Amino acid sequence: MEKNSLEKIESGPEPVNDDSLARKLLPDVARERAARSFPTRAGFSFFYELDGGWETRILMEDTEVRKVRTAMELEEAFMDVRVKIIFIPKSSAVTRTVALRVCRRHGDGKTVFYEGKDHE
Repeated sequence: MEKNSLEKIESGPEPVNDDSLARKLLPDVARERAARSFPTRAGFSFFYELDGGWETRILMEDTEVRKVRTAMELEEAFMDVRVKIIFIPKSSAVTRTVALRVCRRHGDGKTVFYEGKDHE
């Protein structure tokens, strides 16, 4: 083993600064805070209604969350086994009624965050 490789092993992992750690944990914190409300059980899915706020902005940027804007995109997200979390933003064309119907129709349970619309 080379001396340089041994020094890396002995020195431990690369240091992480507070800012990069916060950015890494922020999506998890946002999902946890958004899920604090009592969900509606729709089929095998958990349906959370959000009022907006910083959590929705983070969910929009979270790479582990599938964002959908149409009913067709919502159907596709439910059919994709890799998708576990779905976010329906306020600007989408998906109503609460349609979202709940899609949730009830599919057997693969997902966590769905729905940003409420003023007219519903």
